Amino acid sequence: MRLSLLSLLFPLALLTLTPSVLAAEEAPSGSEGDGKSENAAPAAPEIGYYTLEPDFVTNLASSNPNERLHYVRIKISLMLFDENDKPVVVGLTPVIRDAVLSVIASKDFTKIASADGREKLRQECRERIASIMQDKVGSDIVRDVLFLSYMFQ
Repeated sequence: MRLSLLSLLFPLALLTLTPSVLAAEEAPSGSEGDGKSENAAPAAPEIGYYTLEPDFVTNLASSNPNERLHYVRIKISLMLFDENDKPVVVGLTPVIRDAVLSVIASKDFTKIASADGREKLRQECRERIASIMQDKVGSDIVRDVLFLSYMFQ
């Protein structure tokens, strides 16, 4: 009888101790309650997008004064390295718009009417915006310039 009572108590003791031991092993090592670990690396920045509104509409330069006027309409979105930089871009929107309009308006219709010309224009806008960010912020926070729509006449 003594052996059977012990054989019943031993598994019972294990069952009651096991959950508390496991809970102690799974507890986070950081400060209590915040769920953060002291050794956790900071979260990587998340890519963000900011669309410049309204669309860019301007006439194009012409080398021939007798040629009819040509226009372009472009919807542009900026790809940001970090979503948290949107307020910076919003604050610099007038400067960015002015720079992009200057780049676009300086182009001849024949230069931007091809896919290659479109890509060169996009790259030039990207470089101009990078220069602005370097001057105003101290670093380039814009990863890329995206043309969401591109129409010319």
